[in-house]
Amino acid sequence: MPATPPPPGIGLAQPSNNNQGCWVAAGLVGLVVLVLTLGQCAKVSSTDTSAGASTSYNQMADAIGNSISAQDKAPPEPLNPRSVRIGAADYRSATAAEGLSGAMIYSQNCYDALATAFSWAKLDSCGAFDMMTVKFMPEDTETGLDKETAYFADETAAGRYLKAATSAGEPTEEADSRLATLQAKTARLPGVKPSPLPTADSDVIDLNISDNSGE
Repeated sequence: MPATPPPPGIGLAQPSNNNQGCWVAAGLVGLVVLVLTLGQCAKVSSTDTSAGASTSYNQMADAIGNSISAQDKAPPEPLNPRSVRIGAADYRSATAAEGLSGAMIYSQNCYDALATAFSWAKLDSCGAFDMMTVKFMPEDTETGLDKETAYFADETAAGRYLKAATSAGEPTEEADSRLATLQAKTARLPGVKPSPLPTADSDVIDLNISDNSGE
């Protein structure tokens, strides 16, 4: 008699449900690891970009300082309260029109002007602009503005001002005191509404800041 073929499935290796579960679990674990790795790489990349930008801006400050050092300069002058008000007014105008990107462009142009023709009044205007931007820059700055955020980092902005002041001949301790006074004055100024820029017929913009040299 001919042999009866075995029923379908008899003698054939069948996939185990346990093995299938293991493969699925392994795939999910691999996916999670991949996502976490990519996220960590993104954080490292963002940190590297910010650190690189800060280094670049410090180098720019050094270059501007070298240009200032090469000029014939006036002796150090006291902090100019009117220049502080002008810088604050310029901050309002620049940020109202162009936001943080516009503020960075203005600040860079301001310090470039110092590299060409230094004056203590102009320095105080540039410094006041930067200190106002630092003061009112939101913590949750929108994505894509990493360079602007690094440019207006507290230490970077302060270092830019101090470098220009010391390059112009002000001793380090006096430059530190000048910056502290500037920061104290800008801390008292509002930053919500844009203010009109000064005109030839208006020497003073009333922003509730005293001109008393003793402040």
